[in-house]
Amino acid sequence: MATITELRTLARARLKEAQILFLAKRYDAATYLGGYAVELALKARICKTLGWTNFPETNKEFLRLTCEIAEKSQKSKRFRKLYDITPNDFCGVYEKYFQNPRFLKVHELETLLKFSGIAKKVKVHYHNEWTSVSNEWRSENRYRKVGTETKQTAQEMLGAVKKLLTIL
Repeated sequence: MATITELRTLARARLKEAQILFLAKRYDAATYLGGYAVELALKARICKTLGWTNFPETNKEFLRLTCEIAEKSQKSKRFRKLYDITPNDFCGVYEKYFQNPRFLKVHELETLLKFSGIAKKVKVHYHNEWTSVSNEWRSENRYRKVGTETKQTAQEMLGAVKKLLTIL
């Protein structure tokens, strides 16, 4: 399992690699790695928020930690508030996320942001940066045609990634 420190180190490394690719005019690859930098930073933030020392990798690890999340969410008003879960809609959230032990092993930035504990802060104070990254990046971008990204789009996205990494 990757530790919080390892995830943050990887996030910074992916950003640095993305910047190098940008300078080499490899805009598709630069934006692709930039998105992964945000994903890694979000996973580190999730670990911090949930009190995990490592991000789980195996089904067994995910299942154990998912059970912990479900238990906390039923007992803690603070936890429900943190994730915008009310007692009335808890069942729907539980069904959508917690019944799948690997629900956080995704490349969906919106899902990861929801469980980071700072979704409101990001969407209010870093709205433009978040929108730039979340609208542009998908793990499926690896299948995009070469030359899809422009210099301007890549530059904007990498600037947004750099700012987001400071708070994630």
